[in-house]
Amino acid sequence: MMNKPQNNQQSRDAYYQQQQQIYPTQKQQEEQAIIQYYIYQDFQNIMNLLFSFKQIKEYFADEPNHKAITLSYKKLIIQLNISNSIHFDLERTYQNEFAFIQDAKGKVKTMLEKLDYVIGKEHQNLIQNYRVNSLSQSVKINQLPLQQTQDFTFNENLLNQLIPQVEQIDQQIQSVKQAKYYNVPNENDIRQRADYFQALTLDRLQKSYPKNTKHFQHDSRGPQTMQQNGGNQFQNYQDIAKNPNR
Repeated sequence: MMNKPQNNQQSRDAYYQQQQQIYPTQKQQEEQAIIQYYIYQDFQNIMNLLFSFKQIKEYFADEPNHKAITLSYKKLIIQLNISNSIHFDLERTYQNEFAFIQDAKGKVKTMLEKLDYVIGKEHQNLIQNYRVNSLSQSVKINQLPLQQTQDFTFNENLLNQLIPQVEQIDQQIQSVKQAKYYNVPNENDIRQRADYFQALTLDRLQKSYPKNTKHFQHDSRGPQTMQQNGGNQFQNYQDIAKNPNR
């Protein structure tokens, strides 16, 4: 009879631990939503910039050394470096969510396989870099060098005319934190937004470099609001990844 209270306490403790495993706490829900936001939004950013890069190369197919191609490529490399930093910081900031992070990465890998046919063989080296430097189980900092060019100076204003501008991401982060939920996209969502991003890039190209002799058509269907590409917000992304509760 003397052991009964102790047994009851042990039962309550075991039940409480079991419930914690089944139902995440509010803090854990918030952290997992933030993790999902960074991983899937980063993937979307890369696909957006890749589709823009493809569009610019197509537009200047007869001018393979055009400065717009070089600028677009630089922005894509910058995003890959941002991605590497984000995943590096996520693994260290949320060490208790290692399994959750790896599960999200696995889903991104699956989506990449399904989108392989639209990525194209000529861009597989860029995607392979993303797989190795961002989607691996243990991420290490590995920043790709930016190719130096001598024929022109890097002009961010020109690049911003070609590729749709980044919006501030603080508001989205706050929304995710408050809701403790992130709506995870599927490969169709990723493709649709990247298509829309590509269409906006084509529109900027036609306005900046009109070509009367060529006619380009593209399916511009997509969401009415574009996802951020993160291209020129390197420090902003790093700061938020390191301090998600700011």
